[in-house]
Amino acid sequence: MIEKDKPNGWYRGIVKLSDLPKDKIYLDLNESYKFKLYKLLINKFRNKQAIANAINENYDSIRNFFDRNQTKSLQFIEKLMMCFGEGINMNVLEKQIKCIQVKNGRKILCPKFPMNFNTEDGAVIISMIYHDGGIHKNSLCPHYRNYERSMIEHVIRVVNKVCGKIEPRLLMNNTQVYFPKILGLIMVYGLGLSYGSKLKTNPKIPHFIHNANETVKCSFLKQAFDDEGSIDEGRNGSGRQLTFSQSSDVSNYDADKLIKIRKSNNPRYISNIIKDDKSLLESLEINVGGPYFKQEHHSKDGRISHNWRITISDRKNLAAFNDKISFHLKYKRNKLKRLLKSYK
Repeated sequence: MIEKDKPNGWYRGIVKLSDLPKDKIYLDLNESYKFKLYKLLINKFRNKQAIANAINENYDSIRNFFDRNQTKSLQFIEKLMMCFGEGINMNVLEKQIKCIQVKNGRKILCPKFPMNFNTEDGAVIISMIYHDGGIHKNSLCPHYRNYERSMIEHVIRVVNKVCGKIEPRLLMNNTQVYFPKILGLIMVYGLGLSYGSKLKTNPKIPHFIHNANETVKCSFLKQAFDDEGSIDEGRNGSGRQLTFSQSSDVSNYDADKLIKIRKSNNPRYISNIIKDDKSLLESLEINVGGPYFKQEHHSKDGRISHNWRITISDRKNLAAFNDKISFHLKYKRNKLKRLLKSYK
């Protein structure tokens, strides 16, 4: 299914430098490549002022870029390249980037363009945004919160492997991590991810995750269930199940309509994330119950949300989940193993 106004990254999971807005991303180039570019410009224009005049920039911009390692917009760098009557060869340039950032923002060092999120590690990054994380509406900074320190360390590690060297900002006694705005820009413009409250935007999971191989799907779901999944070992042999919950915003409906929504299980009013997660599980031949209505929540700011859950509740499907997906968190892995052993 084609999603309106989505970039190629939504379908392929790969972000190239050329997918990003030229006026919003700022670069510095590897020294040898930048020196080669400088020599070519000097041979043609003789001095920095003449270069500045040729591209309609001031002298300080040229000096700061070549002599002081100041990052400049891709738009600026393209104007330098155009001095030779050629456009930028993005495939060459993206291999010569020393760092990338938004203006005055934190950097990604040695960015790994083209960035491939259609991998086992890339799926972790997408999943953490859709579950215990998000992209801040105003700052565009990706963030993730988890009280398990190993999960914080895990997502930092995979972001560095997929995207380049990043210095994260840890908050809330190291239970919350904020990544640089440039990563959010890559996710929004390059992958087509939504930003702001997921309750309000009700985002769908990217097309490439649905079409990915089993390894990528399992990695995405492992992160999802580490974040949002819970295990009920039951009592006296009943109630044994693995559950997963997500909420949807229903603030625009009156009381009578809310009652009907709770009773109907109409997919229209259920979180797209939980519907997509269920679809991914079923594509792995794991049968899933639900979504079932769980509870209604009224927030202090007057918004109303409905929490929905899906369940995996028999030995065959729990064993399939354990074999194919399992958990990163050790205590959840052990709990699932105990649950499986409880079946006679």
